[in-house]
Amino acid sequence: MSTSHLVGVVSCPVLDCRSLQASVALPHLRYVWATIECSKAKPPRRSYCSVCDYCSTGDLYTYWQMIGQFSEDTVRVFATELGCALGFLHDFGIIHRDVKMENILLNDNGHLRLADFGLSRRLERGGRAFTICGTIQYMAPEVLSGGPYNHAADWWSLGILLFSLVTGKFPVPPEPDHCSMLRKVRSFPYEMPLSFSPPLSLLITELLCQNPSRRLKTLDRFKRQTFFHGTSFDLDRLQRQPVEVILELRERPDRAAKARRGLTLSLQPLKGFDFDSLLSPPATPETQLDAGIHTAAPLPGPALKPPQEKGPRREVFV
Repeated sequence: MSTSHLVGVVSCPVLDCRSLQASVALPHLRYVWATIECSKAKPPRRSYCSVCDYCSTGDLYTYWQMIGQFSEDTVRVFATELGCALGFLHDFGIIHRDVKMENILLNDNGHLRLADFGLSRRLERGGRAFTICGTIQYMAPEVLSGGPYNHAADWWSLGILLFSLVTGKFPVPPEPDHCSMLRKVRSFPYEMPLSFSPPLSLLITELLCQNPSRRLKTLDRFKRQTFFHGTSFDLDRLQRQPVEVILELRERPDRAAKARRGLTLSLQPLKGFDFDSLLSPPATPETQLDAGIHTAAPLPGPALKPPQEKGPRREVFV
């Protein structure tokens, strides 16, 4: 198996064999499992890692910094792809919990790949989570308050992301702690700028509904938004057309300086690894609960990681 298309390996605590095998078929979630033995560790340790396409174009945050604001037509393409990615994950009960520009990689045609499942977890039907984690300016109010929350929190993050792509700024600037951020989020009116088209205003208003039970939180409802009138959700067809603005920005000489968070993973540690032995690990209780693992520092604010807790985690299923 050629390794030329790989970006590296990242740990992923939540996806089981069934969901991973299906996810390979979705253009925006192409991951396969690798089992890596660390023989130098004492005692020897086995890690399960996910391997994704090599996205040499970089991440969406870099290009947002370069251009400042994207047109609604470009954002429509991004929204279509991200909505499909979230809908697919949620169908398998997976909540991402860190949807942000830095975690969206771009392929050679400028299309999106959702990455970094370090904070993800599986929620059974009707399940609720309580861990405060994510990147603070993208976190839904129910996450900032300590829950309960569910997959609807990812759709809030998508609303923040789309708002920022079009306006060039976050609706609420990041605060140093989740309590301060929660106060601002709850008091902010989330009035859409006059420059937004009515369909875009309606879409983001429904995504940024503070009541998660009334929020836009399903792919079917997402597709029915007037903002996507005439847009094909056939991802294979969508990806045949390059995102021209990304390809133009990629050639600018200042791109390297803007890429404050670059792709620094090295394939050298994988030398000699037998990629033909890729497999999916069985699901275990540990892979379905929050793991206090490392996640890359976001820009412009730190990600809140699940704390190391003693005893049972404060998670319930209803």
